Amino acid sequence: RRDLEQVDHNLDPLLFSSVIKNLVINAVEACGKKGTIDISVRKNRSALVVELTDSGADIPSPIADHIFEPFFSTKEGGYGLGLAIVRRIVELHGGEIRLSKPGTKKTFTITIP
Repeated sequence: RRDLEQVDHNLDPLLFSSVIKNLVINAVEACGKKGTIDISVRKNRSALVVELTDSGADIPSPIADHIFEPFFSTKEGGYGLGLAIVRRIVELHGGEIRLSKPGTKKTFTITIP
């Protein structure tokens, strides 16, 4: 989809594009060729909210608890740096990233004040 809302916010475009790129790469790997990925961007009160939802398999709780930790990966040959970098960049912007609870539609939500 290309109907994303234009949002004015003080973001480093190079760093934040890396956030989106890493999340999309993970979503593509999780979904395969027939999956779907939805990205929404909106202003919520005084915060920027970015949500990325994919149709890939759910992430079980024991794994979800560690996905933002450096060097944690379930992928063969994975380095476990992508989501750790995403979290760090989001935190550098004063924000937070969350993964939806297991059993619900898998959504990464970034909130930046």
